[in-house]
This record gives sequence, structure tokens and C-alpha cells, in this order.
Amino acid sequence: MTPLQLPPYDLQPGEDLQLAAEVEVGVLAAEALNAAAECESEAPDTGVGEGSHDDLEVLVRRGRDAWHRMYKSNLRLVQLLAARAAERSGVDADDLLQEGFRALGVAIQRFDHTRGVRFSTMAWSHVGGELNRYVMMEMGGGSLEMARSSKRVRDLQEHLATSRQREVQPAEVAALVGRSTSWVRYRLEAGCRLETSTPTLESVSADPVADAVLSDPGSGPPWWLGMLDERSTRVVELRYGLSGQTALSVDETAHRMNCSPGQVRRIEARAKAAVRAELNGEPPAAA
Repeated sequence: MTPLQLPPYDLQPGEDLQLAAEVEVGVLAAEALNAAAECESEAPDTGVGEGSHDDLEVLVRRGRDAWHRMYKSNLRLVQLLAARAAERSGVDADDLLQEGFRALGVAIQRFDHTRGVRFSTMAWSHVGGELNRYVMMEMGGGSLEMARSSKRVRDLQEHLATSRQREVQPAEVAALVGRSTSWVRYRLEAGCRLETSTPTLESVSADPVADAVLSDPGSGPPWWLGMLDERSTRVVELRYGLSGQTALSVDETAHRMNCSPGQVRRIEARAKAAVRAELNGEPPAAA
């Protein structure tokens, strides 16, 4: 599907506050016109004068024009937030986009221009919060963080199953991400309603090692293996079944590498720590 083409943000600094003031004046003018119309229907001689009526209509039109300008200028903000929420949760992107558009309109109505805060700042918070609540509702009341971690675990399990050409058990996923089997199993069960899709570094950033494994699924050895020395690379490939290999136990890997199980565990731990440090921009640990 072709991405929706939305107008760019083209407001000058401070223009959003001016537009918001015009929106507020337009709302007050509309209320004055409605009140005058009600009074005139009850007592024809009590309505506003023709000149005042025309002035109020001008203010109403300006307010509507200001509202539309604020709305159109912030549509891309909604698109960005909806895309991020869809990527992290698996909820339908079009549904999130429509929910975001609705929330943007509400944000304009609630915005207080007298505080001096940019509208885009307030809209980012309000629309993001509404999208999070929508995701939680779609998840049956679960939290957004649960949605994210569930999707991450399901994607990793799917990737490993494709690489190993067999069903992958929760314990195998747990070993790779450094979590307990029960933690993985719970998220697999909680995320059963989520759609699976190819993840990105942003969508799985809570676990750098999982990020690295998923960064280039199905296209040969993961890029991060090049960070490791030859022996570490071989241990990781054997232990986790990467690059089309069959995953081996510590003992099997030790036998294949002609070393002790303890050495395999230490090499594996150092390799995973090096990947985490690299992806997090941390200095390498001392040998």
C-alpha cells in the first residue's frame, strides 16, 4: 500500500500560539452567535446588530481556518506516532492512524495557548497517550510494554524457527535473550493476538542481543558476528544455530571446539557482553 502523503509542518515559530488564539476566539464568536440566535427567536428585538453579526461570522471563519491549518500541519506528527505504535505492538497501522487523527482534533480543542508551550509538544504527548490506550484496549487490557516484549519474543522465535527449520521451544529463546523460560512462555501466550512482522532495531531495542539477531533475518550470518573473533564467532554459531547451523548444547559445542564446557560458557558470555556493549555504545569490558 502506498504511504499516505500528508502535508509538511510549515508553521513558523509562535504561529501555532497565534492560530490557537484565533481558534479560541472563533469558538467564543460561534457561541455568541448561537446565543444571539436563541434570544432573537424568543424576542426578535434583542438580537445582535447586523454589523456585529457580520463581525462575529468573520471571527468564526478565521477560527475554523486556524483550526484546519493547525490540524493539517500536525498530521505527519500523528503519522509518525501511529507508525511507531504499530511497529512496536503489531496493531493495525491504519486503525492507529485514524485514532491518532481523532486525538489530534481533541488536542487542538484542549490546547491552552496562554501557557506558551508549543502545540506540537502538547499534541505529541496527547496523541501518543491516546494511541497507547488504544493499543492496550486492542490487547485486551494489557500494557504497551507487554505488547512490545510479546512481539519481540514472538519475532525472535519465528526467526530462529526459520533459521533452524524446526519448531523452537521457549527455553531456546530464553537462552538467547538471557531471560527465564517462564518469562518467555508468558509473553508468547500474552502476545498470541498480535500480528507478527519483520522487526527493526527500534522495535526490539529493549534487548540489544535480540536486536542484533533480528537485524537481518534470513540473509546469511548476522552482521554482528563480524565484531567477534574467530573462536567466539564459532561458539555463538554452534550454540544458537545461526547461519543455518543446528543449535548445540554447551557440552556438544565443547566437544566440537575441542575445549571444556566452562570455556564455552565463558566465551559465549563474553561474546554476548561485547555485542550488548557495542549496540549500547558502551566501552568494551576488560578481558
